[in-house]
Amino acid sequence: MTTKTCFPSQINPPYYAPLVEVIPSPWTDPDIVRRTRAILEEAGQVPVTVNKEPLGFVVNRIQHALTAECLKLVNVSTNSRILTNAPSLVMEK
Repeated sequence: MTTKTCFPSQINPPYYAPLVEVIPSPWTDPDIVRRTRAILEEAGQVPVTVNKEPLGFVVNRIQHALTAECLKLVNVSTNSRILTNAPSLVMEK
């Protein structure tokens, strides 16, 4: 096992959604996490350290839950413009 790795998971497109999940293993040296975050910040990204390895990426899980709920609501209202024009949803039109 190496102590010098952690996994940065970038959201795409990065110029639109600069968030990056930084996922260290339990044995990753904390200095590696700090250095990874510093590099990402220097590149204009917004790193967030996920301290416990989740089942799936955190942002993907949140996005999936939001999308699933939106689709349920669209089925009720049949107005797809809700999905493409709602505030704070990161979806392409």
